[in-house]
Amino acid sequence: MQPTVLIVDDDPIILLTLGEALKINFNVNVITAETPMKAFEIMATTGINLVVLDMNLPGMDGKTMLERIRKYADKERLPVVVCTGMSDRSLLGELVVLGINDYIVKPFRMDMIIQKFQNFFPVNK
Repeated sequence: MQPTVLIVDDDPIILLTLGEALKINFNVNVITAETPMKAFEIMATTGINLVVLDMNLPGMDGKTMLERIRKYADKERLPVVVCTGMSDRSLLGELVVLGINDYIVKPFRMDMIIQKFQNFFPVNK
């Protein structure tokens, strides 16, 4: 059975490009959500193996969403990779304490995507 990645981002271009990159380079299913509330609905009904989480979301910021995710699932059970345009080191330090597994900075490059996500899934040959 293929692992399932949930991408939570309000930018449809990010959802499309990152989703396609993960499907092409890794043997994963991709589900997308444009809001945290939609993401929580999906997580309640679907087995998710990894969450890619934007920090700037409508209705709830990514940090608050991460805090809520970590109340129910630890880093080993549900890895979270933060996807953000912010490269603020103090924020990244705070997110590490809250339990992110990794992060990618937008705009991202394909080689960076492959490098980061091969820590979680085997690369397609």
